[in-house]
Amino acid sequence: MSNAAADLEYFERTPVVRVVTTNEAGREVLTPIWAVVHRGHAYVRNGHGAGSKWFARVVRAHAAEFADGERRIPVTAESVIDSATLDGVDEAYRAKYAASPGPLAHMLAASARPDTLLVTPQEPRHPATGAVEHQ
Repeated sequence: MSNAAADLEYFERTPVVRVVTTNEAGREVLTPIWAVVHRGHAYVRNGHGAGSKWFARVVRAHAAEFADGERRIPVTAESVIDSATLDGVDEAYRAKYAASPGPLAHMLAASARPDTLLVTPQEPRHPATGAVEHQ
């Protein structure tokens, strides 16, 4: 399985993914969130309003990492504004998280839709050299 396929499978199969961001003090923060796959692309959404620090850090950096055990998945992140895509992401959340109707309602609220991010896995890079690391 290629890295791209493995990365996409992680977002599709994992009920709660862990997004890794860096706070103002330079410390890594792992935050459990929900993620879905729609039409071959991974998406995350902030269902907790403007106070979500993880979301603000990802938006500011346009990037993050996801932790899958010892493996890290670096991603770029961009806002989604296309209504058809947002509708598809809604459906993906409904399908994946139907067993959790309370939290799901927050993710499907009209106020959460603008906080939808397309997360695109990138090739891991060596922190010191910037060279692509093949896993």
